[in-house]
Amino acid sequence: MRLALASVNAFLLLLVTWSLSEAKQQLVLRKIARAKSSSQHQYILADGSAHTASSAAVQAAHELHMSQIPNSHALGHTKVHQMPPSPAAHNEKKSKMPHAPPTRSAAQRAAVSCIKTTEDACGDPDYTPPTPNPSTPLDQLPDARPPAKQRRFVSALVEAEIKRLDALITDPALNRIWKNAYPNTLDTTVGWTDLQLDITDHTKAFPRSYIITGDIEASWFRDSTNQLVTYLPLLQNPPQGYKAGDKEWTKLYRLALGLVYQQSQFVITDPYANAFGPPANANIAHQKNSAVSDPNSNGGADWFYPSAPDNAGYYTPKPTASQRNVTGNDGVYLWESKWEVDSLVNFLHLPIALYNATGRRDFVNNPTWQRAVRLAVDTLRSQQRSSLEDHEANRAAPNVAHPPGLVTRADGKQGEWQKRYGALGGGAYRFQRDTRSSTETKQDAGFGEPASRVGLVKSAFRPSDDSTTLPFLIPANAYLAVSLQGIAHVLRGVDSMQDVACNVAAFATEIRDAISAHAVVPKKAIAGVHDAGDVYAYEVDGYGSTYLMDDANVPSLLSLPLLGYVAADDATYQRTRRMVFSSKTNKWFFDGPVGSGIGSPHVGFYYAWPMSRAVQILTTADKTEQKDALQFLRSTTAGTGLIHESQNIHDPADFTRPWFSWVNGLTGQALQHVGQTNPDLLAQMY
Repeated sequence: MRLALASVNAFLLLLVTWSLSEAKQQLVLRKIARAKSSSQHQYILADGSAHTASSAAVQAAHELHMSQIPNSHALGHTKVHQMPPSPAAHNEKKSKMPHAPPTRSAAQRAAVSCIKTTEDACGDPDYTPPTPNPSTPLDQLPDARPPAKQRRFVSALVEAEIKRLDALITDPALNRIWKNAYPNTLDTTVGWTDLQLDITDHTKAFPRSYIITGDIEASWFRDSTNQLVTYLPLLQNPPQGYKAGDKEWTKLYRLALGLVYQQSQFVITDPYANAFGPPANANIAHQKNSAVSDPNSNGGADWFYPSAPDNAGYYTPKPTASQRNVTGNDGVYLWESKWEVDSLVNFLHLPIALYNATGRRDFVNNPTWQRAVRLAVDTLRSQQRSSLEDHEANRAAPNVAHPPGLVTRADGKQGEWQKRYGALGGGAYRFQRDTRSSTETKQDAGFGEPASRVGLVKSAFRPSDDSTTLPFLIPANAYLAVSLQGIAHVLRGVDSMQDVACNVAAFATEIRDAISAHAVVPKKAIAGVHDAGDVYAYEVDGYGSTYLMDDANVPSLLSLPLLGYVAADDATYQRTRRMVFSSKTNKWFFDGPVGSGIGSPHVGFYYAWPMSRAVQILTTADKTEQKDALQFLRSTTAGTGLIHESQNIHDPADFTRPWFSWVNGLTGQALQHVGQTNPDLLAQMY
């Protein structure tokens, strides 16, 4: 064993040093020597000071090696077919990945392994969902959880909650789905953590958590926030046998706090981006987004502006050397730089949800978080500009010191957004991609459809990652208004952030007023659907144009009560709800022999998204609606016992994304909600 370990050490040392300069080789050797002589490794605290805990020489060599190698393989954030696509691949996204994600060989997995000496998650996540078999009887759905020793994060609080509801759910299919789906994020997608459990003071610790979306080893603001929000109620009301402040409570709390700080580093890297690769310390293999062309190929790459620091406006396979030196981002790299309002909203929402669940604000004085919040708010403010203002700012920069329409601080000083982006086309966002699909790029040289300044915030893309048709996405703006109000509340009494607190409180009011003025529109009565009256538009442009539809992805019009924007019994919302649940009034609602639900242009016609049915449950106490949605959810796993992104309403074997953690957690939340509102539904057989 000792000989084998020595060989591994020598091999890793060779891998690390072969391509480095002599000076860097000496640095590597010194770091490995230190690790050999000590069982310590370094943590970064909130104040920037160092802290030590256990580590090993092999780990030190491996980390340094991983920082030098290029991406090992690529996997795009696109639809995954378990069965061959039917008739024609009419949608470009469908044709990108007509198969399940590639599994790694043992050698590939070993290349990104780590020595696990603490309760932290480390190494490359490796999970294979059960093989689809739609003929599997619903009372025989498989256990889809990985073996206990292979679970990425184990929480006794979550396990206790699983047992609690397990005893209440009689139907075997729903029971198995509950036990598979609710813990799926913790079981499979906690890519890396640095919980710093040895630092007892939550205000001094700087934990970080990198949460992947599932079958793509990248992290989205939207997905990762919602993946962990699933478990936050357990911090507010710990299951029997646990209490706030004990070790198990602290583990789960630090996981969420770690994501708050990890997302702060994402914002600092690029506040316009929607998804990111892992930090340098995560020991997760670097990948390249397969939806993005190689910048060295004839096809070109994504072109986006303003570009991130040390980034040429396209995505590199791994962080450049200079990118690693961007203060606070720890080598995080861009996966995709689509400007989606809800990305930054989810960044703001997570600490609000954590505070609401625990009453703790350990993050409010953290300099990295404060910096990210300021940058996020200024970025959102910049997108209130009209298209004319954007074009004028782009035309003026960098020839004038202060292009028109820039964000300014109350004290008159330049904020970080202004310093970083003022000279870069005035901070006007633009995006173009070589593609056959109109939903993957923007018109007008990347500026998109024109917008008028009315108080709303422009969004180039939707939460589906598809481009908007009109620039003001109303569900995202509604979510933003709620989150800005929440941040104002969280920041009360924090002297260093009072200017931000005042800013966001006013900002929230501007957005609510603008939604009422421009996005509540009259609609004629539709027989069998809804009466005449006002409904919420999905998108508007401020000039009077409106777009009536809904997409399953949250934030959606359906989810407005879940977001906290409006009461579920509000008349305008109820009329909108009926509108989006009918194929007569929502072009993306589908009904077929397999089931029904709201879909998305992201995967095309005939695909209903289980997410829409889970949100339907979470936004009603109506027993009939909940029961119908449960019947759909239990029958759409294709024999895997897991919930998927979308389901072909004509073919039970045809679904997308076999490993999509967010919707599994959301389904778990839906079952909890049924238990609270109509517990007798859980006791029924279906």
